[in-house]
Amino acid sequence: MPSIEPQVERPRVFSRDWWASWSGVATVLGTVGTIAGLVVAVILANQPSPQPVPPDRSGARARTPWLGIEFFQDDKRLPLYETDVADAGGSASGHGVMEVDVGSQPFEVRAPLPAGDSDAAIKICAWVDASVFGAVREGEPIDEVSPFTPGKGMADTAAGSGALYLDKEAFNYLGDTRVSISGKQMVAFVSEFEATDGPQPAPSDPIYLLIYVESGDDGDGFGKAAISNKEYDLVVVTR
Repeated sequence: MPSIEPQVERPRVFSRDWWASWSGVATVLGTVGTIAGLVVAVILANQPSPQPVPPDRSGARARTPWLGIEFFQDDKRLPLYETDVADAGGSASGHGVMEVDVGSQPFEVRAPLPAGDSDAAIKICAWVDASVFGAVREGEPIDEVSPFTPGKGMADTAAGSGALYLDKEAFNYLGDTRVSISGKQMVAFVSEFEATDGPQPAPSDPIYLLIYVESGDDGDGFGKAAISNKEYDLVVVTR
């Protein structure tokens, strides 16, 4: 005769015996864990997203440290702040880089008029990244590879259109009738940035300015023996 397996009586769910069994304990723990996980997920989903830390805006300056360049917009001076920028040439190291936010509106660049220099001009080499800062270094001469070599100046109309051209191998010549004289300052108006070659930068892209005003103490232009700290400034324009 075939053997008959004894019937195992299992405890009913939620009965006293069920609660005392390992099966009941495991089921309860699993259910509690699932509920806890759902609660944590709901809490995390409702947490606010972490906000980026705003840049330090203490220590605003009115002018750049070497040339005393000022930026104005609607007759109001824009504050400048020190910023850290790593450039390929190392010119920014120790010289200092300033940052100014101009938004989307035109602005003015104001530079002190060198005493007794009727041919003074604001010369700006503008580019889309900080590599332009390596184009000039204190103590080095202006040679044929410098963006400030005579013959590499860029200008459009006789009175200036307000465009600042982006070219790391040339400079915007803002002198003569392209600037206005206000007291002891040369004032250049800037309304747009325009690439001379390649795609235009996005409206929110920063622009890097290497601003140069010759002092005339050590010659001018090509063959100038050495550029001094007081003749150039490095500025990042944010928009």
